Amino acid sequence: MDGANRRGADGPLPARRAAAKKGGARKVGGNSSSDDDDRPRVRISFGADASRLPRPSGKKRRGGPSSIAACEEAVRRDPRGAAARMNLALSLSAAGRTDEAIAALDGAAAQLDGPRHEALALRGIILIGVSRMQEAARAFKSAVEADPGYAMGHMGLGMACMQLGRHADAGEAFAEAARCDPSSADARIGIGCALEEAGRSADALALFAEAALLDPDSPVPHMMAGSTLLREGRHKRALAAYTRAARIDPSLAEAHAKRGRALLKMGMHKRALAAYDRAVALDSDGWRAHYGRAESLQLLGSHEEALAAIDRTAELEPRDSNVQLLRGIVLYACGRFKEAAAALKEARRLDPDNRDVEHAIDMFLADQEGA
Repeated sequence: MDGANRRGADGPLPARRAAAKKGGARKVGGNSSSDDDDRPRVRISFGADASRLPRPSGKKRRGGPSSIAACEEAVRRDPRGAAARMNLALSLSAAGRTDEAIAALDGAAAQLDGPRHEALALRGIILIGVSRMQEAARAFKSAVEADPGYAMGHMGLGMACMQLGRHADAGEAFAEAARCDPSSADARIGIGCALEEAGRSADALALFAEAALLDPDSPVPHMMAGSTLLREGRHKRALAAYTRAARIDPSLAEAHAKRGRALLKMGMHKRALAAYDRAVALDSDGWRAHYGRAESLQLLGSHEEALAAIDRTAELEPRDSNVQLLRGIVLYACGRFKEAAAALKEARRLDPDNRDVEHAIDMFLADQEGA
């Protein structure tokens, strides 16, 4: 699989021609891989500090009318209480009422009877949840200015900076979080992610290993290590890391899907299919696992099953160029040439700069001319 026609995290990888006939239909192009973005992402929580934040009251589901009404009543009873306003903000945020949640948090931060830094950090958490990263970064910065020893504030600032592409700032924030809380596995993971972005993979892997020692019951450090190893082409070690993650948390669908990716890279298509099947069984809405199933089935020559899998992928993620690319390749292998052409045209529309799509279209045209 390493020579497959795919678009990785750092751009297109070498393409592979596949014009062999099978069952009367030709395969054109290689196989795109829309789940090949294996650059580590910050997949951390806010640590034990988060347990000190208030939780919404009310008996119904968080964010439901009962919860919001109960929180509003608590604010009326204690108008100077920051905790009541923070509870209200959480309930409003869960209901999708973000601006009202932020207003409640601003009120909480202004109260004299409460920890201002916690209200500011919660403001940042809610803003991250709605992808307002610049505002989130400012909120977390204010939180750590209010309490420089607040590890959760530094963690949040690091996460916001990572999303903004400010990797050096993120690394400094995560390092400060580690100084505030030397036992934090999440802080090590954050520093490792920042180092990975700086091209220091060996240092990143060392920090992920430290995080695994600090939190042996978490699959996250192993998932992060697997992503780094997979990007470096160290597929066997990546597989081992993802397998450790799956053993720690057998219900983690992404661990099984990533095992499938590593196995595909190693050319073990049947084992990869089994791993993707497990991932889909655990999370039927995970489009990357369906994509991996389609790719595995295509490589095994099961084109009709591959088509069903890639159609499901396209339902879940219709905006990904590589999904339509693989769909076009599978349709062509099934002998459905007009539909294949339409899928490739859609792939080009979604991403005009995807060179893998252009390569597949060129091969499609050449194969049609030679038919």
